[in-house]
Amino acid sequence: MDARIAECGPGEARDALVAERASYLARLGHVDEARQVLSDLRLKWGETPSARVSSLVHIADGLCHYYTDMGPEARDRFLRAHALARAASLGDVVVRAASWLALVHYGAYRFPDMVRSLDECFLGTPHTDPSTLARSCLVVAQTVHLANRFDLALPWYRRVRLLSAETEDEATISALMHNMASIWATNSRNALLGGPPTRDSSRQALAGAMSTLNFDDLVGLTNLSVFTPLLRAQVCSIEGDCEQALLLYENHLSALSLKAVKGWQVWLLADKGWCQLQTGKSQLAKESCETAESVLTADMHVDDRAATLTRLSRAYAKFGDGTEAERCEVEAGVCWRDFAALQELMLSAVESSRGVRWMADQRP
Repeated sequence: MDARIAECGPGEARDALVAERASYLARLGHVDEARQVLSDLRLKWGETPSARVSSLVHIADGLCHYYTDMGPEARDRFLRAHALARAASLGDVVVRAASWLALVHYGAYRFPDMVRSLDECFLGTPHTDPSTLARSCLVVAQTVHLANRFDLALPWYRRVRLLSAETEDEATISALMHNMASIWATNSRNALLGGPPTRDSSRQALAGAMSTLNFDDLVGLTNLSVFTPLLRAQVCSIEGDCEQALLLYENHLSALSLKAVKGWQVWLLADKGWCQLQTGKSQLAKESCETAESVLTADMHVDDRAATLTRLSRAYAKFGDGTEAERCEVEAGVCWRDFAALQELMLSAVESSRGVRWMADQRP
């Protein structure tokens, strides 16, 4: 990208590439640098805006928000980019914005919306570039993997790897490794705590987490640095190594303050309380569990809520509070049934997608 920018003369084409470079900086975790680039571009094009530059700036700005706190501002910026690019008939930017919208819809468990964005991306060829295709294929892989169908996810993960290697997109390769490991851990956690059964292994998740950590260190990625040690902590807890899990939670949980993963934070806090209880720190465990219950909300991802309630139920039983333990257990059972139904929705949404079917028929 730097070479392409150097070869390009001043003007719209060069600044569009500069905006794309800002997007990649954000994806690497270099958000401050990306925002400085965007500030310079806004100042330069403020009086005579370019639709291409402006829409690419919106995407880059959305990524700055996404990799800072994953808050709703990211979706807002991607929607702006999508609308502006569509109005200006910029097909390549439309599908790029659609791919990022598919990702934020997936993160919010809005699967019908996710599929609409994926259809736009996959059926938008020849406008869709390999990096955008890789990102969209990763969303498909994650969805069916989270629905406990790794057999269906594996061909999509392979497509992501091949497409990312084609463009040397290290950020997407890192995301693939992290997300695959994270879903392995989530499926193992859910099965352990009363959710749908799975053949996924926490050992695979730990291997994936370590590979991600090593890969990110090698190429200088920082965008997922807060997640990897917490993923390791979760895996250690699942496997019964509560001392190691607690050490990781104590060293890293306070650094997690992203808007879009508050529900995951609640689960981690409850799991930290469980690990404290298992290692003889009963008073600290009770404080952690009470704090987790106080911030438990109905808008959490339903599986995170179910897992949290299950951990709390088992902890309260050990505290001798049978009434509270039973209440949490009943609520957890409702959530686990809701999550099983949601998994069916995930699969049916993907199966109904014309774009996904079209992409599946293409040679990898």
